[in-house]
Formats: sequence, C-alpha cells, structure tokens
Amino acid sequence: MTLSTLFEGPLHMVVLNGIASVVLLSCYFIYTRMYPKKSISFDNILFGISLLPLLSILRVGSYESGDLSLHTSFALPFYDAIREGNFIPVWNQYIVQGYGYPLYLFQYQLPYYLSSLLHFFEFSMITSLKIVLAVSYILSGQAIFHWIKREFASEKGAFVAGLFYLFAPYHLVDMHFRVAIGESVAFALLPLSFLTVRRLYENPTMRRSITAAVVFGLFILSHQAISLLSFLLLGLYGITLTWRSQKRKIFLFYSCFSVTLGIMGTSYYWAPILIESRFTYLLSANTIEFLQPLQLLYSPWRAGLLFQGHYGELSFLIGYAQILVVLLSIFLLLKQIMHKRDRVGIFMVLGLFFFTCFMMLSYSKHIWSAIPVLRGFQFSYRLLLFVAFLTSILATYIVRYIKHTIFVGILCIIVVGTTILNWGNRRMLSYVTDDYIRATMMSSLDKVGPGKTIWVDTDTLPKKEKHIEILSGEATIKDQNRKATMHKYLITVSSDQARFVDYTLYFPSWIVLVNNSVYPFTYSDETAPGRIVWTLPKGEFEVVVELRDTLVRTYTKRLSLFIAGMMVIGFITPQKLSKAHQSGKIKKK
Repeated sequence: MTLSTLFEGPLHMVVLNGIASVVLLSCYFIYTRMYPKKSISFDNILFGISLLPLLSILRVGSYESGDLSLHTSFALPFYDAIREGNFIPVWNQYIVQGYGYPLYLFQYQLPYYLSSLLHFFEFSMITSLKIVLAVSYILSGQAIFHWIKREFASEKGAFVAGLFYLFAPYHLVDMHFRVAIGESVAFALLPLSFLTVRRLYENPTMRRSITAAVVFGLFILSHQAISLLSFLLLGLYGITLTWRSQKRKIFLFYSCFSVTLGIMGTSYYWAPILIESRFTYLLSANTIEFLQPLQLLYSPWRAGLLFQGHYGELSFLIGYAQILVVLLSIFLLLKQIMHKRDRVGIFMVLGLFFFTCFMMLSYSKHIWSAIPVLRGFQFSYRLLLFVAFLTSILATYIVRYIKHTIFVGILCIIVVGTTILNWGNRRMLSYVTDDYIRATMMSSLDKVGPGKTIWVDTDTLPKKEKHIEILSGEATIKDQNRKATMHKYLITVSSDQARFVDYTLYFPSWIVLVNNSVYPFTYSDETAPGRIVWTLPKGEFEVVVELRDTLVRTYTKRLSLFIAGMMVIGFITPQKLSKAHQSGKIKKK
C-alpha cells in the first residue's frame, strides 16, 4: 500500500498532517535535548514547517478540484512548441476545440518555462507543476523571512512573519484548491523583490542592481496583474528607503536602473499584450468578481476551519490570526507606545491593508472600471496575496512590542493550527496522467472566456472535425507537415478553381504561402467566419499556413534579447575588473 492510497481521502490527510506535525515537533525537542549548545536557526525551523502542507503533493495523480489538470493541458503544448524551436510560444493549437488561440500571448509564462525544464528531465508534466508549486511555497517563506530579518533586524519577528505568510488562508487556497500556479509563484517573488531592493539599499552596486532587475523581470513573467500592482508597493518601499539612505543619489539611480531593465527585458511579453489585446475582449469586458464583507472574515465550513466546500466552493478570508494582528496593531497604535518610525510604518501598512480590503468589495467597482488595464484582473480576491503580505509585516510589529514568549507561541499555534484542514487538496484523481490529459485536451479546452476574438464568438464555434476542408470545387489534399504554427499541404485542384478553409482561428500574423509566395486570404467568409479561407485556380500547389511574428513581437524580442545580453555583460564585468585589480593587471593611479 502506497502513501497515495493510504491517505487518499481528506480526513486521512488531516491525520497524516497531524502525525507529521507531531513528528516534526518531537524531532525539534529531541535535537535541543541532545545538543543543548547547538541551536537550530529560525530559517531552518521555518523550512521544516513549510514542508508540512506539501505532503499532499506526494500523492499520485491530479487534483479533484482546481486547475492542476488545466495548467497541465496548457504546459504540454507550451513544451511541444519549445521542442519545435519556438522558444517564445504564442499559439496553443488545442484550445477552442482545436481551432487554436494565442493563449501564451496573454497567459503568464514563467511557471510553464519552469515546468517545461523539469519535464525535459523526464518528470511528468503533472509532477513538474507540483514541484513548481512546492518550491514556490518554500521559497515564499524563506524570502519573506530574510527580507523581514534585514528590514527589522529581528529573527524572531522574521520567523513569525514567515509563518503568517506561509499559512495565510489564501496562500493555501491558491496552492491546493485553486491551483493558481502563476499566483503561487508570485507569492514567492513578491517578498523576493523586496529583499533584492533591500540588498541594493545596503550596498548599491551594479551587480545587485542587475540581480534586482532579473527578479523584477521574473515577477512580471509570473503574473502580469499581480506584478503590476506589486510595483506600486515596491515604489512606496523604494521611496522610503531613498529617504533613509546615506547614498541617496546612487541608490535612486540603481533602483530606477533595475526597474527599467526589468521592464525593458520583458517587453517581448507585456508589449504585445497591451497592443494586441485590442483584437480580443480581454480588457474591454467588465468581468471583475467582488466579495461580500463577511466572506473576508469567516468560512462557512467545518466551524470556519475549512476553506473549501463539498462542491468545490472556495472561501476567501483574511485569516483569523491575521485579523487578530490587525486589531492588536490598531491597539498599539492608539496606545502610542511605539517609536515614531514604527508608528509611521504601522500606520502606512494598516492604511494599505484597509484600502486593499476595500478594493475587494463591490463598493470599489467604479475604480476598477475607470482604469482599463485593471479589467483583466478578473477576480478581486487576488488582492488577498497583498493582504497576506501586509499582515505578515504587521505580525512582525506585534512581536517587536509584545515580547512575551507564551504570547508569541500562542500566536504561532493559532496561525498554523487553524489551517490544518487545508494542507492538501481534498481528493486525488490517480487515473489523470499526462497521456490522459493529452487525449482529452481538445474536448476540454473549448472556451477562452473574455479573451475571445473580435471576429467570431469563439464560444459558439462548432466542434472541429478536420484540419482543412474543401468549401467548393474539386481538389485533392495531402497533409505534408503540421506543427502548432505551421501547416503544410500539397493541393491539386482539378476544377477551374477551388476554395479551402484551414480550421485555424484567425489572429494577426497568420499568413498563407502558395509556392513560397504570400497569397491573399480572408477570415470574414460567411461560411467560415474567423477562420482562414483562400481560393486556388486549377493546378498543383504547395500551401503553407503559418503564424509569424507581428512587428511588435519582432522588435520587442530583439530588445529583450539585447537587454539580456547587456545584463550578462554588466553582471560579469565588475567581477573581472576586480580580479584584474587583484592580479595587478590594472595599476591603481
């Protein structure tokens, strides 16, 4: 009997999680008794605790609820495109019942690059995505620990902040119930971005500036909506550090340099989104989903301790321990027992917290409607990621001023213990494998939501039966070669002329080549709207239907490649100069 079958049900997983928690705690006490002079560092303790909610990932198969199977069906064609030599994939040929769609033009890409790398080393794609989820979760705790440790000079405060961040209800919901892999990666990159800015503040150098730029770029690629709003927080943090810095001008220069490099280096990704989204309803549809105030405070299942209902419903709450630290922060602020800088800091964090909560409620819909770029955010509860981050900072302030060991211990037990029912997806589907998903991809990926194109309602397209078809006339077709972005046919027309349709959804930069020359076609034919239709005279022809880059994709790819090269040179050069100085090749004046 394997671990997967023994702990298949949700109640069994709770038992396993409880046993694992007791074992981890016992190991800690045994170690401290055996080696009383050797203390375990807080970051190592945090690392051990962060493994507890990951035991569920060891089970075989996909999740009963959430988007793990969906992301696998996105990641597999992404990997196939890379193998075909298309290192920046745009087109998913299986979505919309096989008509295809430029999914990766609008979808975040970093999680799929990471999972494709793991898949290359012969992990299944489902396993690869689970590894990305697990590593992101562990890294999120370590990143916020080391940032808080530097910012507040407190390992204990950093440890408590790490627990609050790791066990924030929405963090667990994202990882196990929603399986929003882009947001899970963003959970790690948000504190990591703050950490790189802090390191740059401590020692503003070219190498640290480039490191920050790389992290910013990865953040943008992980989730465009989350990263966009995160840069507002990072901007406020950067302004605060600039005001405190002894090297104000050089820190400000390197900070702006990092942001510029990060943005320009990822221009191949965000620029086409801004320009080519006009061919879809992605940014014009008002599809923001809001929460009710009580949803932020309490979960209706299992006395408020379970964050997913029996039919897959999700609870999007702030967290009970998180609400407690908010109330305690207000209390301490009113008592005015804090240092002036801490009072300002906690006031700003509380202000951001309440504003973020306000933005998740329907009262803020006019703000969302007034800013077009925010319309692609879709779900206001995504802002709970920032709530988790802000309440972790508040927890650090609480620990700084309420130092009683028993209180801190109880606070840690509350934040961890109240989430134990959510340390894993409730049930696994062991029969769902990569092969199963490949076999069902075309039938399951039938819609793209608000991203449907302006030329045809992609939700109403009939099920695709063939790749190409003769609409009129007489001809024979031989399918020579077919890739995601290139369809090659040998066509012999025996009538005076014949009309053909390639059942591919039209999007700018699809072209038709006949005998290696660009050939006219239409995508507004009445019999096949939104698909590629052309007419040939009598004769034999080699026809290629190919997706090429638009001008914006071409030039932004070149720009991103140039920036990447400059960053590599900029990162290596200072090290080489330093070695040259040490070896005496460069004489000091």
